[in-house]
Amino acid sequence: MLMAIRDRAQGVLAWVIVSLLIIPFALWGINSYFSATADTGVAEINGEEITDRILSQAMRQQGERLRQVYGQNFDPDMLNNKAVRLEVLNRLVNEEVVLQSVRDAGFVLGNAQLNAEIRAIPAFQVDGKFDQQQYQQALRNRGESRASFEANFRRSLVPAQLYNGIERTGILTQTELKELERLRGQKRDVSLIKLEVAKVAPLKVVSGQAVSDYYKANQARYMAPEQVNLDYIELKLEDFLKDAAVSADDVLARYEQSQSDYGVEEERRASHILVTVDSDASEDELAAAKSKIEDVAKRLRNGGDFARLAKKYSDDPGSAGDGGDLGFFGRGVMDSAFEEAAFNLKQDQTSAPVRSEFGFHLIRLTEVRGASFKPFDQVSDQIEMALAREKAELLLYEVSESLNNLAFENPESLAVAAEELGLIVKQTGFISRSSKEGIAAFPAVIEAAFSEEVLETKNNSEVIELEANGFVVVRVREHKPAQVMTLDDVRDQVVANIKENHARDQIAKQGRVLLVSASSVGVNAAARKLGLEARSEKALARGQTGVDPVVLRAVFAMSYPQPDKPSVSSVALANGDIVVIQLDGLEDGNLDSLADEQIQPLQQTMLRAFAQLEVTSMITGRRAKAEVRIKSDNL
Repeated sequence: MLMAIRDRAQGVLAWVIVSLLIIPFALWGINSYFSATADTGVAEINGEEITDRILSQAMRQQGERLRQVYGQNFDPDMLNNKAVRLEVLNRLVNEEVVLQSVRDAGFVLGNAQLNAEIRAIPAFQVDGKFDQQQYQQALRNRGESRASFEANFRRSLVPAQLYNGIERTGILTQTELKELERLRGQKRDVSLIKLEVAKVAPLKVVSGQAVSDYYKANQARYMAPEQVNLDYIELKLEDFLKDAAVSADDVLARYEQSQSDYGVEEERRASHILVTVDSDASEDELAAAKSKIEDVAKRLRNGGDFARLAKKYSDDPGSAGDGGDLGFFGRGVMDSAFEEAAFNLKQDQTSAPVRSEFGFHLIRLTEVRGASFKPFDQVSDQIEMALAREKAELLLYEVSESLNNLAFENPESLAVAAEELGLIVKQTGFISRSSKEGIAAFPAVIEAAFSEEVLETKNNSEVIELEANGFVVVRVREHKPAQVMTLDDVRDQVVANIKENHARDQIAKQGRVLLVSASSVGVNAAARKLGLEARSEKALARGQTGVDPVVLRAVFAMSYPQPDKPSVSSVALANGDIVVIQLDGLEDGNLDSLADEQIQPLQQTMLRAFAQLEVTSMITGRRAKAEVRIKSDNL
């Protein structure tokens, strides 16, 4: 099947497509041909542009954060609206405003500080210590170069200097701290009566007229959603893997070409003493740094201990505390000058001063770990699978391009594309915007299916890339607009809604009566009149577990009880239950009752809260003065 598809994708049609592509290249040049795919600007801040690519990357990061928060309950649809994109864009605008502000104020981040921040990232550590190999592997997994990561990371850290400055200069008086603890540590005693919808005697009979009247008054509740039945052609990597044969010669050749992928090259462990100096340092600064490193080199020649001198003189905070130890690293990780010197040293040998982009180093080679590789027999199956996957992926993308072209050239049907490529047109059955099965589980498919181009114009969609290495192209076969369901279809639901509303109304009435009575004679006396019993809760705290958060918020929103009048309130829960609450007493929190180890976190929390308010105020003020233009039409 795979070869037949490939042959069809490379026949006369392919030559026609190539011929058509030659014309715009010849007439307008390659630059104008690609200009249609230029990165669109979505906002501009004092002339600095935020592009759609940057916004899309931020949206993906937002999606990952939401996925971590909601887990299996995460719904990708929550990202598919303009309001969310605008919210994320505004955050990017604020970040750019702050970045411009700190840049104009002369904030910079030195190489040593950048290095220390990177070494402190847990993802780059092994057993709690920075590991060069782990660092390199982590960046490879992200598909990012070291230079790109460090440039972006440096950019993100510069504003942090401003935030830290605001936080560290914050002031919290003892009076403010006492007031905070008075409120934060407050405990409240309450009496509660819960009136439950489930305990109301249900309506035994609902008349036909009542059903008809309720249905007519609430037809918006009984809408069948807009639906489409899609024709689609799907390409799956697994279908191409079945026929992706790989020869033994190919497997052996790959092993010989990429042997380093199946083991480790020679690695070296070194310690260093760093005297930092910027690449654009003045002659005097350069001379001072060189003099300092030469002085340390002299101390080493006179018998000084390398680790002790590193702790005392090295400007690398990430390694100085460990005697300058950098751990093991291979080639292509360190600065080129540093690497050349380290790989030319012998065991326990110390280099002369070496100049790198960070400054001057003295390098001592402390250990050498030789190269080791897995034998061919152990990895041949792994290589064969990798080669088969590569071959299948290449063919998958080739066929997806052909499918895209055919679907575009024949927008009124998928039959031509299916016949040309030897594929099958399938159907989804009727699906709505909230469907989550099959290809409808992918938000991009739903977005395309209900788009103007596909739904209204009745064209084929573009090829849509799915997760897990697949593609699909869709067209609308049948369309059902949103419409009110007939009473016969929803009669049982209408009756259930009427009964539920009746029970809720009864509880609401009981709640109003009980609240009036409790406001006069107190909750306990009012409860006895209705044959109910109030429940007492003692010493409720603001973060109390085991109490409905809605009830807890109501408890702490109540006014102080007066001697001659009860403090009473009520709150409705989501299910219609009513809780009537009486505040019986309270005890304020007391700062003097806290141990010293409890006060410090409280101070830090309060200072962070104050700092966040100041930062928010600062951003609002700076943004008001900046020239900000949101390009809403490009969202």
